[in-house]
Order: sequence, then structure tokens, then C-alpha cells
Amino acid sequence: MFLERVTLPGRPLWLRMAFFTTLVAASWCFVGLMSAWGGVAILFAGPAMLILLLFPLGMALVLERGGPEFGAMVAVGLALTFTAFTVPGDLYLKIFGESREAVVVEEICSRSKGSCSWSYDLAGKDDRPVAGSLRHGDLDVGDEVRVVADPVGVVPPRRPGDVSFDLLDLVALAAWLGCAAVLYQGAQAVRRPEKEPHPPVTAPREETEE
Repeated sequence: MFLERVTLPGRPLWLRMAFFTTLVAASWCFVGLMSAWGGVAILFAGPAMLILLLFPLGMALVLERGGPEFGAMVAVGLALTFTAFTVPGDLYLKIFGESREAVVVEEICSRSKGSCSWSYDLAGKDDRPVAGSLRHGDLDVGDEVRVVADPVGVVPPRRPGDVSFDLLDLVALAAWLGCAAVLYQGAQAVRRPEKEPHPPVTAPREETEE
């Protein structure tokens, strides 16, 4: 099977586990980054989304050949794909973002099916630039707004309420914990030696005198 061949068959178990977690985590973060940038950038996230959906299933097959672990990995793949669009960017801003007071300096209309999707270029009130555009909202030029901004400009600014811990963060956390549990159970099953079958027990034969 293709999914089994790409999970480093014949390699040490620890290497296969490290390969799995690194590939899935990198794909999850990449989808989040492309989604945060918006526009055509999301088109580049297709291969990473495919990894999030399929690779957990391949690892479940390698470890347990199906069973409940396979069903758990189906849920993990779906949850990670669903949460990747918002949670990685929010998590990045929670760790590295700065709360800033800003002013709207330009409104940008991105037309889709005849309607505008608004985004806003901002200027910091402390004379420091705010990289990226604030997406969505109902603002006008000159309005003041508080945002969480990325000091290096990798992720566009967001409202403080958009980077608070919410249901999607909980779903992503549960998915990663479920992924860790499946990998642990699979590793234990692979490491556990098979018990040798005991020979059948037969009653001793009684010898009779002739």
C-alpha cells in the first residue's frame, strides 16, 4: 500500500514516530500560515491539507493494521485539517504578538461574486508600522482599533478577541492528544513481543498390566 511505503518501512520505530509528528505538525503550521496570508496563498496549502488527511491513516495502518486506532486517526486527520485554517495563526500571535493601538489608514475591497470583503491597512499610534492588513470588520478610515500585531510581520494583525482560547483551540488540542495516544499505543503494540503458544496439555496415560 502506498501509505505504508511512505512511512519509512524497515526503519527504527523512533524514527518513524519522529517523521510522522514532524510532517504532520509542519503541514498543520503551513496551512495556518497560508490561511493567515489569505488571497491566492491558500492555493499552495493543498498538498499540506492532503498530508493532514491521509498521513495519519497511513500511520494507523502501519502500527495496528486497522482497529480502533484507525478510527481515531480518521478523527485526528479531520480535526487537524479543520483547525489548521485558524488555530496556528492565532497560536503564533498568542506567543509572539504585541497588543497595539492603531488607526485605519486605508480600506481595501476584495470583490467576490459582486460583494466586497473588506480589509484595512493600519498605522500604529506609536509611529511604528503595523505589517499586514486587518481582515473583516466594519471600520472607516480614521477609526481607532486595538489589534494583536506580529512584530516581524509574518502573520497579519487580528482583533484581541480573535486570538483568545476558544472551541477550535480545544478541538486542535484534543486532536494532538489523540494523535499522541494512538502513537503511544501503536508503539507499545509493536514493541510488545508475541507470546509463544503453549503446547497442548494432555493427561498422562495410565499403563495397564496384561
